[in-house]
Amino acid sequence: MKKKRERIKRSSNSVSFISGEYKIFKEIEKETLEKNREKADILVEHLNNWIDTIRPIIKNNPELNRSLIGVKFIDTFAEMRLTVFSIFSGCYFQAVRNLRFIFESMTHAYYLESEFEEIFPDLFLELIDQPDDAVDFQKRLEDRLRIEYPQRKGQFRDITGFSVTTIDKLPFLLDEKESLKITYRKLSRFVHPAPEQIRKVIENPDLIFTFFYNEEFFNECIELTDEVMDLTFAVVLHRFPDVKEKIKTKENALLYDSLVRMPITNRLLNN
Repeated sequence: MKKKRERIKRSSNSVSFISGEYKIFKEIEKETLEKNREKADILVEHLNNWIDTIRPIIKNNPELNRSLIGVKFIDTFAEMRLTVFSIFSGCYFQAVRNLRFIFESMTHAYYLESEFEEIFPDLFLELIDQPDDAVDFQKRLEDRLRIEYPQRKGQFRDITGFSVTTIDKLPFLLDEKESLKITYRKLSRFVHPAPEQIRKVIENPDLIFTFFYNEEFFNECIELTDEVMDLTFAVVLHRFPDVKEKIKTKENALLYDSLVRMPITNRLLNN
C-alpha cells in the first residue's frame, strides 16, 4: 500500500490547512512573548495607534475618500496587521516586505497629493474608476497629462511610481531624510534576492523551509516597524493637522504617549 505523504495537509471537509499552520505560528508566538514581551507589545501598540488616529480623521473629514493619503492610510492597515502577524509568527522576510510597501505607499501618496493638486484627486479618481489593468491606467494618465498638463509630462515617472528620491520631496522632513533613506535601504535588502537575504539563507537554510523565532531578525523588525510607523504617522499628521488637538486630549493620553516616542511624529505633533 502506498504510504501517504505527511507534509502539508490540504484543506478539506475534515482537514484545515489554516488550522495546521496556526499550530506552528502559535508556538512561535508563545516563544516570542516569553523572550521579548515588552518589544512585542510595541507592535500591538502600533495597531491601536492606527485605529485611534483614523477614527477622528474619518469623523472630521467626510470626503476622506478624496484624499490619497487618507485612502492609503486606511488601505495599508491590513498590511500592518499582516506585518505584526508575520513578526509574531517568525515570518520575518514577509514582515519586511509589507513594511516596505507601507513606506512606499505613504511617501508616494503624500508627494502626489501635495505636488499635483491639479491632478489629484479628480483626474486620478476618474481614470482609476475605469476597469483596466495597470498598463492601461498608466497609458491613459500619460495621454491626459500630455494633452491637459504638458508642463507635467516630464514628471510622469514621479506620478506613477515611487523612487527613493521621493523622500527628498517631503517638505516636513528636516535632517531625517538621510536616516529614512537608510531605513528604505534596510527594507530593500529582503524584498528581492539581494546578497543580504541570500547570505542569511546560506547561514540558516531553515529560513526558507519553516518559521521559527530568531532574536536578531525579531529585533531588526521591531526597529524597522518603529521607523516606518514614525514616517506614516508624520505623513498623516501633516496632512490632517486638525487631529493633533484630539490626540493631545486627556482621553487619548495613551495614544499621545505612544506617538511621541517616535521622533518625527513627536516634532510634528508638538509644533
